[in-house]
Amino acid sequence: MSLKPFASDRDPMQNQPLRKAIARLDETPGAENRAAVHRHLAAGPLLVAIRDLPRDVGRDPAALDGELPIRFVTSPGPQGTATLCVFSDLESVAARAPAAVALAIDPATLLNWIADERLEGIVLNPQGPSLHVSREQLLRVLGRGGSSGRSLSISDESENEIREALARLAESDRGGAALEISEPRTGKSMRFSAEADGSVRMDVAGASLSGDEWQRAKLMFDELAGHAEELPAVGEAAPEPIDFVAIFAGDVGRAAKAAVKVFTWVFGFPAKFELRIEER
Repeated sequence: MSLKPFASDRDPMQNQPLRKAIARLDETPGAENRAAVHRHLAAGPLLVAIRDLPRDVGRDPAALDGELPIRFVTSPGPQGTATLCVFSDLESVAARAPAAVALAIDPATLLNWIADERLEGIVLNPQGPSLHVSREQLLRVLGRGGSSGRSLSISDESENEIREALARLAESDRGGAALEISEPRTGKSMRFSAEADGSVRMDVAGASLSGDEWQRAKLMFDELAGHAEELPAVGEAAPEPIDFVAIFAGDVGRAAKAAVKVFTWVFGFPAKFELRIEER
């Protein structure tokens, strides 16, 4: 990646609008506040921090003719992997890595590099109010779009795909936006829909469930709601089918885990099977 500097009449080391937008989103999750973060992210400047300058190059002058390794400051992402830290200003850099060297980079250069290299995303201002922005979200910030209608097998990668699709759904400003997740061969499925407050709603149709699936769904959704009512005894018929509903606000990661649990525990699919995600 060529480190193209941020060129503007503005202070190249300050993006206070981005810092304030992150804080607002932290206090009040929702599509409008997330969109503001994305707006200021695209406008720049964006800072990265170099943890260590190359050492001992003076002992080998020929080393200066080649490429010198650079270690950027990183933080654990949602899956625990090292994820590039991006900062809004020098104060945020100092809070995470006081001895690091900060560079202001053109946002399009940096974000396109992250997307093209298929990195997990970025962590914005890891100390204090912070935010993970996934690769799929960065593609939307860049106007390169997302994806839909893909098939995938259940794994950590699948959970990530579901989480990223849910993040797009939560940010959607389209009325009636929804997400259908299904197993193509059996038709077993669930539906997520966007709520006006930025939360997402998960629906599983009770009429599509067998007696055992109904009981497992009842246990799971009661756990999500913080209580568990008495269930019919094993072997007894389930009550009149109902649709199971859960609302997830400000935490699409929890919603993605719940989606995986519906397929693996409620529906009883093994670890390796195909899911299809369709964005409507």
